[in-house]
Amino acid sequence: ASTGLLDGRRATTNKLDHEDIAARRPGVCWDATARWACDGSFWTSSGISAGTDMAVAFLSELISHRAARCACAIAEYEAFEEGNVDPFHDARRRLFDNPRTAAPLSLAWSTPRLHPVRVRILMYDQVEMLDTFGPLEMLAVAGREHADANPDAEPLFDVRAWAEFPQVASFGGPTLVADATFADLDLSALGGGPGEQVECDLLLVPGGIGTIRELHNPAFLRVLAAAGPRAKKVMSVCSGSALLAEAGLLDGRRATTNKMSYQQLTALGTAGHGRVTWVPNARFVKDGPVCTSSGVSAGTDLAISLICECCGPAVAERVAVRAEYNAEAAKDGDSDPFSFLVQPPTLALRCAITAQHMVLWCLFRVGFALGFRMLGITQLLARLVPLPRLP
Repeated sequence: ASTGLLDGRRATTNKLDHEDIAARRPGVCWDATARWACDGSFWTSSGISAGTDMAVAFLSELISHRAARCACAIAEYEAFEEGNVDPFHDARRRLFDNPRTAAPLSLAWSTPRLHPVRVRILMYDQVEMLDTFGPLEMLAVAGREHADANPDAEPLFDVRAWAEFPQVASFGGPTLVADATFADLDLSALGGGPGEQVECDLLLVPGGIGTIRELHNPAFLRVLAAAGPRAKKVMSVCSGSALLAEAGLLDGRRATTNKMSYQQLTALGTAGHGRVTWVPNARFVKDGPVCTSSGVSAGTDLAISLICECCGPAVAERVAVRAEYNAEAAKDGDSDPFSFLVQPPTLALRCAITAQHMVLWCLFRVGFALGFRMLGITQLLARLVPLPRLP
């Protein structure tokens, strides 16, 4: 709009700031009730999560409706299919005029904090972007709520990313930059040595096709096994739960994981470790300090649930409204609408998984032992991921 590209065109924007933006750019035909708008070659969406819905609609038009459905199944995301109707069109009123969300805000942050909440992310090659940035976005919005309630306070969250290498390639997206590499971390039993300490308040382990490599990567598993027990909370998204299992962090616990690859992940991530009680129908599972979620977008639901747990339902509701995110699934972790994607554990499937496990074990273990990074194998596997068969 600032460049004049939207003059005379239909468009929409963030509902909290819609009136202010429309007043500054009167030459645009602003639609205050649309989730997203398409006018010629210009696509615009409402706030934050509405961009994901717009991307689904764009994919449907660019390729096919089936491709869009497959993308939603892979991401375990229930998209708003009607772009002309935004369920958050009244976001401003819901935030500032509703006593339930407006009044208790300051009370949620009444407990003194000695330091910001230390959030650490374990990234790796071919990590899934939404696994990582969906939860982080919810935490960032919660941080904004905290800043509004406490203008003079330090930031609520201190977020840092760790990876084996300074840069990692995300799955289908841009290169991500780590704040510290594994070589920079202090993994000693008592800590206090040179390097960045691995103690944290929340350790986030996202999923992605790159999980296949990290399940056999001694460097990654060593860091996870050292940092996991020192974190107050450990949170995995999608196939990240298989990494927790491989590191022994799920021994004796309940957990869930990606539904499309459920049988493969629950087999690959438990070899040689204590029994994990896998829950196929759950959207997310909380068992003590360890929380696991189903695929991709389920991590965002788990993040909102954790915000509700530590900050109260009023703050969690405000976060969802600010992000224009449908957080109904965050209220019931026991039920996953994508559990129908779990394949029955037939003999043929079990044999195929066993064979796959043996091939991958030999391939990666030999490769790592010979000093290869094995990144090319992961990138090749990323290109060979098949589209799901949907009913």
